[in-house]
Amino acid sequence: MSYLKRVCDLLGENIDDVVNYRVEGDEVVLVVCHGIRGNPKYRIPLSDLPELEPEGPEPEVTDSARELADEYGLDLLEITGTGHDGRVLVRDVRNAMGGEA
Repeated sequence: MSYLKRVCDLLGENIDDVVNYRVEGDEVVLVVCHGIRGNPKYRIPLSDLPELEPEGPEPEVTDSARELADEYGLDLLEITGTGHDGRVLVRDVRNAMGGEA
C-alpha cells in the first residue's frame, strides 16, 4: 500500500479524490476534490503521520522518472522498471499511469 493511500485512509479520504499533495516545511498539504462540495485542504504536521515503513529496497530510478512519479503520487515500489538492471524509467511511470502523462 502506498504511503499516500495510508495517509488518505487515516483521514477517511479516497486517494482517487486527491488533486494535489506536497510537503511544506514540517507539514503535508493535501488537497481533495469532492465536486460541488469544494476542495478541502488538510495541513497535517509530519509528526502526526504514520512512520514510513520500507516495503522493500528502493529501486534504481532516473531523476525524471522520480519527479514524474512524485508529481502524480505514484509509489515507485509498485512500478516495474524496464531499464538496465530493472531501473525505473519515465516510460515505466507513464505506463503505470495508463499513458496519461
